[in-house]
Amino acid sequence: RVVIFGLGTTGMFIGDLIRQKYSTAEIVFVARSKPDSEKIVFATKKAEAKYVENHFDREEDLAEAIKEALGGKATMFIGTSGSKIEHRIAFEQGVLGNNGIYNSFSLGPEVKIKTMPFGFKNHLIFGSINFRQDHMEQAIQMLCESNYDEIVAVMDLEELMTDPRKAYENKIYTKESPLKTVTIWDPTRIEMSL
Repeated sequence: RVVIFGLGTTGMFIGDLIRQKYSTAEIVFVARSKPDSEKIVFATKKAEAKYVENHFDREEDLAEAIKEALGGKATMFIGTSGSKIEHRIAFEQGVLGNNGIYNSFSLGPEVKIKTMPFGFKNHLIFGSINFRQDHMEQAIQMLCESNYDEIVAVMDLEELMTDPRKAYENKIYTKESPLKTVTIWDPTRIEMSL
């Protein structure tokens, strides 16, 4: 039972990889986007996963929704959102079960635990930010063979140049944005028919 907290590029790719390696895994994505957004529909279909929208006012309610969707406590909790709520949901709210693994792909938030329950629950915590060159080459090859390009939006260069801040706030970095947004600086170098 896997929780992936955060559904950007990293979370989406991790869910896909887990599904490829472990066909019977129960996977739940947690993010802020609406369940019917293009990104969520794509990710849940690709990873055959469930989705919990983080619209709750209380962490306790979010934790209960995650456990309900998962059918119990997680054996693996992967944080990719970059927010400090990740570890609180896993540890303080008890979403990560005994003998569970907590993997942080996030940059920035501090992970805090109380050593007494941590020791008795036998958790393993590790981070996964640095990759070797062969890992990156393998990931690039996997992306080239995938259909992730279906959820990459193309933004006109003029739109970006007219108001970069507006483009960033309203198109690139919103809850409803696609996986990635690209701008083609020199169309003569891109084969758009592929």
